[in-house]
Amino acid sequence: DEAAARAQAAHDAQAAESAAQLENLKVLATERAAALSAAQAAASEESARLRSELTAAREAESREAAKEAAALLRAQRAEQDLALRESRECGARRALSEVY
Repeated sequence: DEAAARAQAAHDAQAAESAAQLENLKVLATERAAALSAAQAAASEESARLRSELTAAREAESREAAKEAAALLRAQRAEQDLALRESRECGARRALSEVY
């Protein structure tokens, strides 16, 4: 009877220890879940920040490309205007030389 009581006490002590370990594991799991959630939130914020920076960089590149295209178009127009002016001047000289 005493041996059975000792065995039951040992069993109860082991059960209590197992229950305490289980509670510790639950607390640890909860803490890790919270840490994971915080890490996911931080990663999401970082991702949004990087997307915003990428969008801004693309918009800046687009504006710069538009400026370059406009400058090229202005240069082409200036070349065409110059060629037209030179052609007119040449025609005017030809007409003058025919008159004189």
